[in-house]
Amino acid sequence: MCSELKADILNGSFTNGSQNWITQQNFYCTNSGYSGYRTAPGYAWFASSTGQPANSIWGTLTQSFIMPSSFSSASINFYTSITTDEITTTTAYDKMTCTVTDGSTQEVSQITLSNLDASSGYVGRTIPIPATMAGHTLTLTFYAQNDAAKPTVFRVDDVSLNITTNSLPDLTITAGTQTVTSSNIKAGSNIEVSCSEDNSGSVSAGSNNVGIYLSKDATLTPGNNGDIFLGNISFPSISPNSNSIVYSNNLIIPSSISQGNYYLFFWADGDQVINESDENNNFASIPIFVTDVKKEASGNIPKSYNLYQNFPNPFNPITVIKYDLPYESTVKLNICNAVGKVVKELINAKQASGNYEVNFEAGNLPSGIYIYTIEIWSNESNGSSIADFKSSKKMILLK
Repeated sequence: MCSELKADILNGSFTNGSQNWITQQNFYCTNSGYSGYRTAPGYAWFASSTGQPANSIWGTLTQSFIMPSSFSSASINFYTSITTDEITTTTAYDKMTCTVTDGSTQEVSQITLSNLDASSGYVGRTIPIPATMAGHTLTLTFYAQNDAAKPTVFRVDDVSLNITTNSLPDLTITAGTQTVTSSNIKAGSNIEVSCSEDNSGSVSAGSNNVGIYLSKDATLTPGNNGDIFLGNISFPSISPNSNSIVYSNNLIIPSSISQGNYYLFFWADGDQVINESDENNNFASIPIFVTDVKKEASGNIPKSYNLYQNFPNPFNPITVIKYDLPYESTVKLNICNAVGKVVKELINAKQASGNYEVNFEAGNLPSGIYIYTIEIWSNESNGSSIADFKSSKKMILLK
Protein backbone atom coordinates (compact mmCIF):
# COMPACT_ATOMS: atom_id res chain seq x y z
CA MET A 1 0.00 0.00 0.00
CA CYS A 2 1.08 3.58 -0.51
CA SER A 3 1.33 6.57 1.73
CA GLU A 4 -0.97 9.55 1.51
CA LEU A 5 -0.93 11.00 -1.98
CA LYS A 6 -0.88 14.71 -2.57
CA ALA A 7 -3.22 15.30 -5.48
CA ASP A 8 -6.94 14.64 -5.24
CA ILE A 9 -6.90 12.80 -8.54
CA LEU A 10 -4.43 10.29 -7.04
CA ASN A 11 -6.02 9.90 -3.62
CA GLY A 12 -6.38 6.12 -3.85
CA SER A 13 -3.97 3.37 -2.90
CA PHE A 14 -1.31 1.69 -4.96
CA THR A 15 -1.65 -2.01 -5.72
CA ASN A 16 1.26 -3.93 -4.22
CA GLY A 17 2.50 -6.48 -6.75
CA SER A 18 4.95 -8.14 -4.33
CA GLN A 19 5.24 -8.67 -0.60
CA ASN A 20 8.80 -7.37 -0.93
CA TRP A 21 7.28 -3.88 -0.89
CA ILE A 22 6.43 -2.59 2.56
CA THR A 23 5.03 0.70 3.79
CA GLN A 24 6.55 2.35 6.84
CA GLN A 25 7.05 5.86 8.07
CA ASN A 26 9.89 4.80 10.38
CA PHE A 27 12.32 2.69 8.37
CA TYR A 28 15.87 2.30 9.71
CA CYS A 29 18.73 2.21 7.21
CA THR A 30 22.39 1.88 8.30
CA ASN A 31 23.78 3.33 5.06
CA SER A 32 25.84 6.42 5.81
CA GLY A 33 23.62 8.56 3.61
CA TYR A 34 20.41 7.57 5.39
CA SER A 35 21.44 6.55 8.90
CA GLY A 36 18.67 6.70 11.46
CA TYR A 37 14.88 7.00 11.33
CA ARG A 38 12.71 9.18 9.11
CA THR A 39 9.35 10.03 10.65
CA ALA A 40 7.83 12.72 8.41
CA PRO A 41 4.06 12.11 7.93
CA GLY A 42 3.05 10.94 4.49
CA TYR A 43 6.34 9.30 3.56
CA ALA A 44 6.30 5.85 1.96
CA TRP A 45 9.23 3.45 2.24
CA PHE A 46 9.66 0.33 0.13
CA ALA A 47 12.41 -2.24 0.70
CA SER A 48 13.65 -5.26 -1.21
CA SER A 49 14.79 -8.62 0.09
CA THR A 50 17.54 -10.98 -0.97
CA GLY A 51 17.10 -14.27 -2.75
CA GLN A 52 15.83 -12.99 -6.10
CA PRO A 53 17.74 -13.70 -9.35
CA ALA A 54 20.13 -10.93 -10.32
CA ASN A 55 18.69 -8.28 -12.63
CA SER A 56 15.13 -9.61 -12.23
CA ILE A 57 12.07 -7.46 -11.59
CA TRP A 58 10.92 -8.58 -8.17
CA GLY A 59 8.27 -6.02 -7.27
CA THR A 60 5.76 -3.65 -8.85
CA LEU A 61 3.61 -0.90 -7.42
CA THR A 62 0.71 0.43 -9.56
CA GLN A 63 -2.17 2.84 -9.53
CA SER A 64 -4.66 3.94 -12.21
CA PHE A 65 -6.20 7.40 -12.49
CA ILE A 66 -8.37 9.39 -14.91
CA MET A 67 -7.08 12.56 -16.51
CA PRO A 68 -9.44 15.56 -16.72
CA SER A 69 -11.27 16.17 -19.99
CA SER A 70 -9.11 19.20 -20.78
CA PHE A 71 -5.73 20.47 -19.55
CA SER A 72 -2.77 22.42 -20.88
CA SER A 73 0.04 20.58 -19.05
CA ALA A 74 0.41 17.77 -16.53
CA SER A 75 3.12 15.73 -14.85
CA ILE A 76 3.63 13.01 -12.26
CA ASN A 77 5.97 14.30 -9.54
CA PHE A 78 7.60 12.20 -6.83
CA TYR A 79 10.74 11.82 -4.74
CA THR A 80 12.88 8.69 -4.74
CA SER A 81 16.22 7.11 -3.90
CA ILE A 82 17.98 3.75 -4.20
CA THR A 83 20.33 2.83 -1.38
CA THR A 84 22.07 -0.40 -0.35
CA ASP A 85 22.59 -1.58 3.16
CA GLU A 86 26.13 -1.24 4.57
CA ILE A 87 27.77 -0.12 1.29
CA THR A 88 27.93 3.23 -0.43
CA THR A 89 27.05 2.54 -4.08
CA THR A 90 24.58 0.50 -6.02
CA THR A 91 25.29 -1.79 -8.95
CA ALA A 92 23.96 -1.84 -12.49
CA TYR A 93 21.37 -4.34 -11.29
CA ASP A 94 19.87 -1.88 -8.81
CA LYS A 95 17.18 -0.08 -10.80
CA MET A 96 13.79 1.47 -10.31
CA THR A 97 11.73 2.25 -13.40
CA CYS A 98 8.62 4.42 -13.36
CA THR A 99 6.25 4.25 -16.33
CA VAL A 100 2.93 5.84 -17.24
CA THR A 101 0.82 3.81 -19.68
CA ASP A 102 -2.46 4.42 -21.44
CA GLY A 103 -4.79 1.51 -20.73
CA SER A 104 -1.80 -0.37 -19.23
CA THR A 105 -0.37 -1.08 -22.72
CA GLN A 106 0.67 2.02 -24.64
CA GLU A 107 3.61 3.71 -22.95
CA VAL A 108 3.09 7.43 -22.39
CA SER A 109 6.24 8.28 -20.44
CA GLN A 110 9.07 6.55 -18.54
CA ILE A 111 12.02 7.30 -16.28
CA THR A 112 14.70 4.81 -15.13
CA LEU A 113 16.82 5.34 -12.04
CA SER A 114 20.00 3.25 -11.88
CA ASN A 115 23.63 3.27 -10.69
CA LEU A 116 22.78 5.89 -8.12
CA ASP A 117 25.33 6.89 -5.52
CA ALA A 118 23.81 6.45 -2.09
CA SER A 119 25.09 9.83 -1.04
CA SER A 120 23.22 11.54 -3.87
CA GLY A 121 20.30 11.77 -1.48
CA TYR A 122 16.63 12.22 -1.94
CA VAL A 123 15.91 13.37 -5.51
CA GLY A 124 12.75 14.86 -7.06
CA ARG A 125 11.55 13.27 -10.29
CA THR A 126 9.09 14.44 -12.96
CA ILE A 127 7.32 12.45 -15.67
CA PRO A 128 5.46 14.65 -18.19
CA ILE A 129 2.01 13.68 -19.44
CA PRO A 130 1.06 15.02 -22.90
CA ALA A 131 -2.19 16.95 -23.35
CA THR A 132 -3.33 14.27 -25.83
CA MET A 133 -4.03 12.09 -22.78
CA ALA A 134 -6.99 14.30 -21.73
CA GLY A 135 -9.86 12.10 -20.56
CA HIS A 136 -7.74 8.91 -20.69
CA THR A 137 -7.36 6.37 -17.90
CA LEU A 138 -3.64 6.10 -17.20
CA THR A 139 -1.63 3.69 -15.07
CA LEU A 140 1.40 4.68 -13.01
CA THR A 141 3.78 1.80 -12.25
CA PHE A 142 7.01 1.55 -10.27
CA TYR A 143 9.21 -1.48 -11.12
CA ALA A 144 12.12 -2.45 -8.85
CA GLN A 145 15.01 -4.86 -9.45
CA ASN A 146 18.23 -5.43 -7.56
CA ASP A 147 21.40 -7.48 -7.23
CA ALA A 148 20.61 -10.72 -5.40
CA ALA A 149 23.86 -10.42 -3.40
CA LYS A 150 22.64 -7.73 -1.03
CA PRO A 151 19.45 -6.06 0.17
CA THR A 152 18.53 -2.71 -1.34
CA VAL A 153 16.20 0.01 -0.11
CA PHE A 154 14.03 1.64 -2.76
CA ARG A 155 12.14 4.66 -1.53
CA VAL A 156 9.25 6.59 -3.12
CA ASP A 157 7.43 9.49 -1.47
CA ASP A 158 4.97 12.27 -2.17
CA VAL A 159 3.56 10.98 -5.45
CA SER A 160 1.36 13.70 -6.96
CA LEU A 161 -0.30 14.61 -10.21
CA ASN A 162 0.15 18.29 -11.05
CA ILE A 163 -2.21 19.72 -13.65
CA THR A 164 -2.46 23.12 -15.27
CA THR A 165 -5.97 23.40 -16.65
CA ASN A 166 -6.92 25.26 -19.79
CA SER A 167 -8.53 28.64 -19.29
CA LEU A 168 -12.24 27.94 -19.61
CA PRO A 169 -15.53 29.58 -18.64
CA ASP A 170 -17.76 28.03 -15.97
CA LEU A 171 -21.48 28.81 -16.21
CA THR A 172 -23.96 28.39 -13.37
CA ILE A 173 -27.40 29.77 -12.51
CA THR A 174 -26.97 32.82 -10.27
CA ALA A 175 -28.14 31.70 -6.83
CA GLY A 176 -31.73 32.67 -6.06
CA THR A 177 -32.50 34.25 -9.45
CA GLN A 178 -34.54 31.37 -10.88
CA THR A 179 -38.22 32.34 -10.78
CA VAL A 180 -41.53 31.23 -12.28
CA THR A 181 -44.86 33.04 -12.55
CA SER A 182 -46.47 30.96 -9.80
CA SER A 183 -45.67 27.84 -7.77
CA ASN A 184 -49.21 26.57 -8.55
CA ILE A 185 -49.59 26.09 -12.31
CA LYS A 186 -52.36 24.74 -14.53
CA ALA A 187 -51.56 22.07 -17.08
CA GLY A 188 -51.74 23.63 -20.54
CA SER A 189 -51.08 27.12 -19.19
CA ASN A 190 -48.41 29.69 -19.98
CA ILE A 191 -45.60 30.40 -17.51
CA GLU A 192 -42.91 33.06 -17.43
CA VAL A 193 -39.50 31.79 -16.28
CA SER A 194 -36.51 34.00 -15.43
CA CYS A 195 -32.93 33.71 -14.20
CA SER A 196 -29.42 35.06 -14.63
CA GLU A 197 -26.13 33.23 -15.24
CA ASP A 198 -22.77 33.44 -13.48
CA ASN A 199 -19.47 32.91 -15.28
CA SER A 200 -16.86 32.08 -12.63
CA GLY A 201 -14.32 31.04 -15.27
CA SER A 202 -11.22 32.92 -16.39
CA VAL A 203 -12.41 33.67 -19.95
CA SER A 204 -15.64 34.91 -21.51
CA ALA A 205 -18.49 32.51 -22.20
CA GLY A 206 -20.18 32.87 -25.57
CA SER A 207 -23.92 33.17 -26.15
CA ASN A 208 -25.84 30.15 -24.88
CA ASN A 209 -29.25 28.96 -23.72
CA VAL A 210 -30.53 28.08 -20.28
CA GLY A 211 -32.66 24.98 -20.85
CA ILE A 212 -35.91 24.70 -18.88
CA TYR A 213 -37.08 21.19 -17.95
CA LEU A 214 -40.01 19.74 -16.00
CA SER A 215 -39.12 16.78 -13.78
CA LYS A 216 -41.09 14.58 -11.35
CA ASP A 217 -38.09 14.29 -9.03
CA ALA A 218 -35.17 16.37 -7.77
CA THR A 219 -32.72 14.86 -10.27
CA LEU A 220 -32.62 16.07 -13.87
CA THR A 221 -32.00 13.37 -16.49
CA PRO A 222 -32.87 15.02 -19.84
CA GLY A 223 -34.64 12.63 -22.20
CA ASN A 224 -35.08 10.02 -19.46
CA ASN A 225 -37.31 9.32 -16.47
CA GLY A 226 -40.13 11.37 -18.00
CA ASP A 227 -38.24 14.68 -17.79
CA ILE A 228 -39.70 17.10 -20.34
CA PHE A 229 -37.92 19.92 -22.18
CA LEU A 230 -40.10 23.06 -22.18
CA GLY A 231 -37.86 25.56 -23.97
CA ASN A 232 -34.93 27.94 -23.53
CA ILE A 233 -33.98 31.30 -22.10
CA SER A 234 -31.37 32.87 -24.41
CA PHE A 235 -28.27 34.57 -22.99
CA PRO A 236 -25.57 36.71 -24.65
CA SER A 237 -21.84 36.40 -23.99
CA ILE A 238 -20.85 36.75 -20.32
CA SER A 239 -17.49 38.22 -19.21
CA PRO A 240 -15.21 36.22 -16.86
CA ASN A 241 -15.94 36.42 -13.14
CA SER A 242 -19.24 38.21 -13.66
CA ASN A 243 -22.96 37.55 -13.93
CA SER A 244 -25.57 38.53 -16.48
CA ILE A 245 -28.74 40.52 -16.00
CA VAL A 246 -31.98 38.57 -15.57
CA TYR A 247 -33.49 37.20 -18.79
CA SER A 248 -36.88 35.52 -19.20
CA ASN A 249 -39.12 33.64 -21.61
CA ASN A 250 -42.74 32.51 -21.81
CA LEU A 251 -43.26 28.76 -22.03
CA ILE A 252 -46.22 26.37 -21.84
CA ILE A 253 -46.78 23.51 -19.41
CA PRO A 254 -48.15 20.65 -21.61
CA SER A 255 -51.86 19.98 -21.10
CA SER A 256 -51.09 16.24 -20.91
CA ILE A 257 -49.22 16.68 -17.61
CA SER A 258 -51.00 14.95 -14.75
CA GLN A 259 -51.61 16.72 -11.45
CA GLY A 260 -48.85 16.53 -8.86
CA ASN A 261 -45.58 17.90 -7.49
CA TYR A 262 -42.80 18.69 -9.98
CA TYR A 263 -39.43 20.41 -10.20
CA LEU A 264 -38.79 23.12 -12.76
CA PHE A 265 -35.10 22.84 -13.72
CA PHE A 266 -32.87 25.61 -15.08
CA TRP A 267 -29.80 24.19 -16.89
CA ALA A 268 -27.06 26.74 -17.60
CA ASP A 269 -25.72 26.16 -21.13
CA GLY A 270 -28.33 23.43 -21.56
CA ASP A 271 -27.31 23.00 -25.22
CA GLN A 272 -23.71 22.39 -24.02
CA VAL A 273 -22.24 24.64 -26.71
CA ILE A 274 -19.68 26.06 -24.22
CA ASN A 275 -16.62 24.00 -23.26
CA GLU A 276 -16.52 24.55 -19.48
CA SER A 277 -14.07 23.79 -16.71
CA ASP A 278 -16.89 22.11 -14.74
CA GLU A 279 -19.90 20.66 -16.54
CA ASN A 280 -21.50 19.27 -13.37
CA ASN A 281 -22.53 22.42 -11.50
CA ASN A 282 -24.93 23.93 -14.03
CA PHE A 283 -28.32 23.15 -12.47
CA ALA A 284 -30.85 24.97 -10.31
CA SER A 285 -34.50 24.11 -9.67
CA ILE A 286 -37.82 25.33 -8.24
CA PRO A 287 -40.52 23.06 -6.76
CA ILE A 288 -43.96 23.64 -8.35
CA PHE A 289 -47.39 22.06 -8.25
CA VAL A 290 -49.25 21.35 -11.51
CA THR A 291 -53.03 21.01 -11.51
CA ASP A 292 -55.18 19.37 -14.18
CA VAL A 293 -57.64 21.11 -16.43
CA LYS A 294 -60.78 19.41 -15.08
CA LYS A 295 -63.11 17.64 -17.43
CA GLU A 296 -66.55 17.39 -15.82
CA ALA A 297 -68.13 13.96 -15.67
CA SER A 298 -71.17 13.92 -17.93
CA GLY A 299 -72.99 11.28 -19.90
CA ASN A 300 -73.92 13.76 -22.61
CA ILE A 301 -71.57 15.17 -25.23
CA PRO A 302 -72.16 18.93 -25.65
CA LYS A 303 -74.07 19.83 -28.80
CA SER A 304 -72.29 23.14 -29.34
CA TYR A 305 -69.32 25.24 -28.29
CA ASN A 306 -70.04 27.36 -25.22
CA LEU A 307 -68.19 29.74 -22.91
CA TYR A 308 -69.88 30.44 -19.55
CA GLN A 309 -69.71 33.37 -17.17
CA ASN A 310 -67.03 32.91 -14.55
CA PHE A 311 -68.05 32.20 -10.96
CA PRO A 312 -67.73 33.87 -8.55
CA ASN A 313 -67.78 37.29 -10.12
CA PRO A 314 -66.54 39.65 -8.74
CA PHE A 315 -63.76 37.45 -7.35
CA ASN A 316 -60.59 37.58 -5.23
CA PRO A 317 -58.25 36.01 -6.17
CA ILE A 318 -59.63 32.76 -7.72
CA THR A 319 -62.53 32.21 -10.08
CA VAL A 320 -63.73 29.29 -12.24
CA ILE A 321 -64.25 29.46 -16.02
CA LYS A 322 -66.28 26.74 -17.75
CA TYR A 323 -66.60 25.85 -21.43
CA ASP A 324 -67.98 23.07 -23.68
CA LEU A 325 -66.44 21.19 -26.63
CA PRO A 326 -68.72 19.09 -28.86
CA TYR A 327 -65.68 17.74 -30.76
CA GLU A 328 -62.00 17.21 -30.21
CA SER A 329 -60.59 20.69 -30.73
CA THR A 330 -57.62 22.98 -30.25
CA VAL A 331 -58.40 25.50 -27.49
CA LYS A 332 -56.85 28.84 -26.59
CA LEU A 333 -58.11 30.62 -23.49
CA ASN A 334 -56.53 33.98 -22.61
CA ILE A 335 -57.04 36.63 -19.94
CA CYS A 336 -56.72 40.26 -21.12
CA ASN A 337 -56.74 43.56 -19.25
CA ALA A 338 -59.16 46.38 -20.05
CA VAL A 339 -57.03 47.61 -22.99
CA GLY A 340 -56.81 44.16 -24.59
CA LYS A 341 -53.30 43.12 -23.52
CA VAL A 342 -52.92 39.41 -22.71
CA VAL A 343 -51.90 39.07 -19.06
CA LYS A 344 -52.33 35.29 -18.73
CA GLU A 345 -52.62 32.35 -21.13
CA LEU A 346 -54.66 29.67 -19.38
CA ILE A 347 -55.03 27.07 -22.13
CA ASN A 348 -53.23 26.37 -25.40
CA ALA A 349 -53.79 22.70 -26.17
CA LYS A 350 -55.80 20.08 -28.04
CA GLN A 351 -58.62 18.64 -25.94
CA ALA A 352 -61.22 15.90 -26.36
CA SER A 353 -64.93 16.67 -26.47
CA GLY A 354 -66.55 17.34 -23.09
CA ASN A 355 -67.37 19.90 -20.40
CA TYR A 356 -64.37 21.69 -18.93
CA GLU A 357 -63.57 24.03 -16.08
CA VAL A 358 -60.33 25.79 -15.24
CA ASN A 359 -59.34 27.85 -12.21
CA PHE A 360 -57.92 31.32 -12.79
CA GLU A 361 -55.77 32.73 -9.98
CA ALA A 362 -55.15 36.49 -10.23
CA GLY A 363 -52.91 36.86 -7.19
CA ASN A 364 -50.35 39.08 -8.96
CA LEU A 365 -52.83 41.28 -10.85
CA PRO A 366 -54.35 44.60 -9.65
CA SER A 367 -58.07 45.11 -9.14
CA GLY A 368 -60.03 45.96 -12.25
CA ILE A 369 -62.06 44.71 -15.19
CA TYR A 370 -60.61 41.79 -17.17
CA ILE A 371 -61.78 40.02 -20.31
CA TYR A 372 -61.39 36.30 -20.94
CA THR A 373 -61.50 35.09 -24.53
CA ILE A 374 -61.74 31.56 -25.90
CA GLU A 375 -60.82 30.58 -29.47
CA ILE A 376 -61.57 27.06 -30.71
CA TRP A 377 -60.54 25.21 -33.86
CA SER A 378 -61.97 21.82 -34.77
CA ASN A 379 -59.63 19.16 -36.19
CA GLU A 380 -60.93 19.95 -39.67
CA SER A 381 -60.07 23.64 -39.47
CA ASN A 382 -56.98 23.53 -37.26
CA GLY A 383 -54.26 25.62 -38.87
CA SER A 384 -56.73 28.17 -40.17
CA SER A 385 -56.37 31.77 -39.00
CA ILE A 386 -60.14 31.91 -38.40
CA ALA A 387 -61.44 30.02 -35.38
CA ASP A 388 -64.62 27.92 -35.53
CA PHE A 389 -65.74 29.53 -32.29
CA LYS A 390 -64.69 32.70 -30.47
CA SER A 391 -66.28 34.26 -27.42
CA SER A 392 -65.34 36.81 -24.75
CA LYS A 393 -66.76 37.75 -21.35
CA LYS A 394 -65.98 40.34 -18.69
CA MET A 395 -65.04 39.64 -15.09
CA ILE A 396 -64.16 41.84 -12.14
CA LEU A 397 -61.20 41.35 -9.82
CA LEU A 398 -61.97 43.11 -6.56
CA LYS A 399 -59.24 43.08 -3.89
